[in-house]
Amino acid sequence: MSEGLTQSGASRRFLPFLLAAGVILGGAGALLRSYAARADNDQDEQEAVQAPQRVSTEHGETVIRLDADAQRRSGIELATLHNAGHPQQRRAYGTVLDAQPLAELLKRGPKLVAFNVVSNALGTINPALEMVAAAKRAGATVLVDGAQATPHQPVDVRALGCDFFAFSGHKICGPTGIGALYGRQELLNAMPPYQGGGEMILSVEYQKTEFKPAPHRFEAGTPPIIEAVGLDAGLTYLTSLDRDAGHAPEHDLYAYAREQVRQFNWLKVIGDAPGKGAVLSFESEGMHAHDLATILDREGVAVRAGHHCAQVLMERFDTASTIRASFALYNTRAEVDALVNALHKARDILT
Repeated sequence: MSEGLTQSGASRRFLPFLLAAGVILGGAGALLRSYAARADNDQDEQEAVQAPQRVSTEHGETVIRLDADAQRRSGIELATLHNAGHPQQRRAYGTVLDAQPLAELLKRGPKLVAFNVVSNALGTINPALEMVAAAKRAGATVLVDGAQATPHQPVDVRALGCDFFAFSGHKICGPTGIGALYGRQELLNAMPPYQGGGEMILSVEYQKTEFKPAPHRFEAGTPPIIEAVGLDAGLTYLTSLDRDAGHAPEHDLYAYAREQVRQFNWLKVIGDAPGKGAVLSFESEGMHAHDLATILDREGVAVRAGHHCAQVLMERFDTASTIRASFALYNTRAEVDALVNALHKARDILT
């Protein structure tokens, strides 16, 4: 299955790192990230009691580590955020990664460093090249969550220098339930399979089972054929676009939306980091995010509501949930106007 996708023209143009030997197709990106992190922990099981800390930046990576570490009593640390100009404020609406605590954590010799390129909750773009380089200098294995970055910017993991890179199909205009995990060949072949089934074994005997090399050892049973075809269709669509020029219209939409919502004194934008992605996250006074999202949906405006797999981050802002409006190449200013009009209606209904 991996070979079929990686040999397609769209995949080669879109993701130059896609090599059949180093890419696993399977469940959604969260599942693939979870496995990569768990496998790293499994390999360290002999030294679990005194295992060095793992460093992560968001809830999605945190859940993986907390669950595995609870079983094996190893450690986890989170890199912290600060507000540019107001580092001591707890409610920080313009957050960026604080490089100094991360540097201090790396001095502890972590085994695994996991972070996202673009925050799906805030749109903050992390300095991925610098973070990977710093983690590698500390001797860590690096897992990068590229789910939010892959649809909006060219990706080359060889240039990035990470050990693992995961992304999701539905965020690149493909179907849900499928994603891809890139991993360095020697690491993938050292990792045990997490499922058993056809196509992933070389031989089965009473005494032992011998598995195929990666990626086949991780693609047990009947593969997600329909989803893989849809994934390739999403890649084909994106490669038909000028991806380097895609930032300008997305940022124009974000800037327009950001200006339009200033009229609402009951709305607080969460995350105004410089150079952030086209993600507008906000909370509304006196209205629960899910209630507000329901009204917006009735008005034909699709947003996400909740903690966005970032509960630790939500706690940082003293909030349980936010509304997130994400902009892509196919969105228009007219749709931003529809969002603003729907917010007016929702306010009238819910207050």
